[in-house]
Amino acid sequence: MACVRATSWRWSVLSAVDDRHRRQVAFGPFGSEGQAALAAATVAVVGCGATGGAAAELLTRAGAGRLILIDRDIVALDNLHRQVLFDEEDAREGRPKAVAAGEHLRRVSSAIRLTVEATHLDASNVDRILDNVSIVLDGTDNISTRFLLNDWCFETGVPWVYVGAVGGEGMLLPIVPPRGPCLRCFLPEPPPPGSLATCDTAGVLGPIPTAMGAMAAIEAMKILAGASQPEARKLRTIDFWDWRVRDIALPPRADCPACALGERDFLHDERSTRVIELCGRDTHQILPPPGPRLDLEALADRLDAESDHLLVNRLFLRLDLGAERLTVFADGRALIEGAGNADRARAFYDRYVGT
Repeated sequence: MACVRATSWRWSVLSAVDDRHRRQVAFGPFGSEGQAALAAATVAVVGCGATGGAAAELLTRAGAGRLILIDRDIVALDNLHRQVLFDEEDAREGRPKAVAAGEHLRRVSSAIRLTVEATHLDASNVDRILDNVSIVLDGTDNISTRFLLNDWCFETGVPWVYVGAVGGEGMLLPIVPPRGPCLRCFLPEPPPPGSLATCDTAGVLGPIPTAMGAMAAIEAMKILAGASQPEARKLRTIDFWDWRVRDIALPPRADCPACALGERDFLHDERSTRVIELCGRDTHQILPPPGPRLDLEALADRLDAESDHLLVNRLFLRLDLGAERLTVFADGRALIEGAGNADRARAFYDRYVGT
């Protein structure tokens, strides 16, 4: 029998990558041109948790050339039922999500180029972090960052994909400037703090963020390949529990502050949430933009299962969670004790109050 020389099994990086994606290239509507566009692209993933992590892994496997991973949070045990990039060791060590995600993705593909930003994305750093990106994927857990992304993308002409998952539902909207619709066509103003459900207050079924991340990755591939049609850019909502899918036509609003009127309040830091460290104690003050007064009783109802130590009156709500304490006032202002730093304090506020 003929002997096969070991050298015949050595693949160059290029041939291995080509072989890796041959079944994807064989799909006619995407093809070799779509694969080349994906390989040349820089994709920013803002939030590397459940939806963002799933999208990042799928785009890495699909052959994206470069990913920028942005996340301010650390891995916790209660992330693991839905956040596919992390394991128990990451949670035990409290590793930054962006760092842990990058290490996982490098094991998936040695060809991927990664930039890791373990920080909070805001108006002061968005230009630097998102410089020269081809598309932005939303994996965030708060509305204020999404409004910032919407402003920045319409200012720069970069497409982005809005995606979210909470409870048993998910929603997605591909947004391609300069045309609308955009995020503010269907959500003109940020809802008051505490009025939106979060994964901590409403729960979330583990597979749903992964499914939504997969949909976001597909939309990104279509946009990069030039295959995204304007008439198909609808707000898609999916009730996974009862299997109801709705595609909502969303015509651009003539009075939309962002895509029609060109307002950039969030990009210019006029509407963003501020975090102030109080001197001499491990306490951070959260100052949301001015808005309606907070319904503290409704927030207490949502947070009741989180702790046995919850106090609410007409002036404030206080929630004790071990080493951390949250005090929320009726004007939306909050004090976070024990968070350790500003990014953790902001994440804590978004997790339990929501912005």
